[in-house]
This record gives sequence, structure tokens and C-alpha cells, in this order.
Amino acid sequence: MIRIATAAFAALALTGCGNICDRYANYNDTMQTKLAGCKDLAALFPKTTFSVSTCNENLSECSSEDIRKMNESLDCFEKVSACTDATMEAWGSDVEACAKKSETVTTACSAAISKAMN
Repeated sequence: MIRIATAAFAALALTGCGNICDRYANYNDTMQTKLAGCKDLAALFPKTTFSVSTCNENLSECSSEDIRKMNESLDCFEKVSACTDATMEAWGSDVEACAKKSETVTTACSAAISKAMN
């Protein structure tokens, strides 16, 4: 389960639309809310700070295909319901499926967007 959650948050590091950067910053808050019901997981992933301005400064490293993949992943994450201790395994599977949608974002884009995370 921890591996699944780690993959999900790694994908979030890649994501970030208004533009993709604004969208990621908003989703960062939403994910924390969805995760709160799974105390074992929530404790492992404290909220991060995401700098929209830093993301925007580095967005030129991302191709339109990278951004499409990140948006697809975020679309999926937004549909995932809130986690509860009773649904943690299913929730983890849903989150893992969403994370896979952005697995092939280029290394250059991943590195550039990751600079926005603190």
C-alpha cells in the first residue's frame, strides 16, 4: 500500500492548468483532503508547498504531450473518491492507475516541474 501511495505522490510531483501549474497547486490541497480519512497513509505524506511561479518558469521544459499526460493524470485523480480505512486498498489501486497515466512524462519535464515542490 505504501508503494502505491508513493507512486501516486511521485506522479503528483510531475503534475501541476488554469494552466497545469495552477491546476496542480489546487489539486495538492484536494489530495490532502482525500487522503485524510486514511490515517496510516496521511501520516506518511505531509502536505507539500507548490510554487506556481516556479512551475510556470520551468514549464518550457515540458512538451505538449507531457502536459497532455499530466492533465490526463489529474483528470483521473480528481475522480478518485476520499480514502477511508475501509476503502484504503481500492483507493490505492485507483490512485495507482491515475499515477500510471503520467509515468512517461519526459525526464526533463519531470525535473523542471519538481523544482516547484518544497
